[in-house]
Amino acid sequence: MDYGSEDGAAEMVAEVEEFVSNLMMQPDREQVALEIGVLQSIYGNNAIHLWHPSKGGSPERTPDRDPPSAGEKAEAIRYVISSK
Repeated sequence: MDYGSEDGAAEMVAEVEEFVSNLMMQPDREQVALEIGVLQSIYGNNAIHLWHPSKGGSPERTPDRDPPSAGEKAEAIRYVISSK
């Protein structure tokens, strides 16, 4: 993804919107979605984007993954706030 262009920035915003929408459907993650919304209201929609590991890192989190079952460790949700 090319986040340096206007199209890339719009794609980044759409990715966060979809992610937040998916979080809102999970009662145990709704608070995280609300927190991201607050950060967007403070820093702007273009300042918040999802963190993706490097190619050699662990797999990217998929927003549609089922919540962890009992005994399974919950995945971390990572996002980045950038100021320009």
